[in-house]
Amino acid sequence: MSDLKPCPFCGGDVQLYNIDDDGLGGFSYYYEVVCRHCGLSNKSIYADRDRVENATIKHWNTRPIEDALRKEIFQLKKYKLELNAQCFHKDETISVLKNRITELEFDNRSLVEKMNQMVHIGTN
Repeated sequence: MSDLKPCPFCGGDVQLYNIDDDGLGGFSYYYEVVCRHCGLSNKSIYADRDRVENATIKHWNTRPIEDALRKEIFQLKKYKLELNAQCFHKDETISVLKNRITELEFDNRSLVEKMNQMVHIGTN
């Protein structure tokens, strides 16, 4: 079934099996999820046939640690994107400031040259 998560241990594909069994001291229904790669299995047994399939799938897919880690990874990726954006803006600002420093240094050299010319003219 496509709504089953892969095996939590090996990542392999899994198969859901429906088994009607009256050999357990009364008629019961159970579903079993089995990993096709490593053989890990999970059985759910209920007397209520309508609930057993959904309960088995829900039980197999419940992975609180994995879900918490996925949530944390999502938050970290989002934070990384924010930091990258901030760095881009800082790099852009640094570039603008470097250009302005170059302009000011040029203006300063021009002013020093004019001042030197004025001093030279005044001493002659």
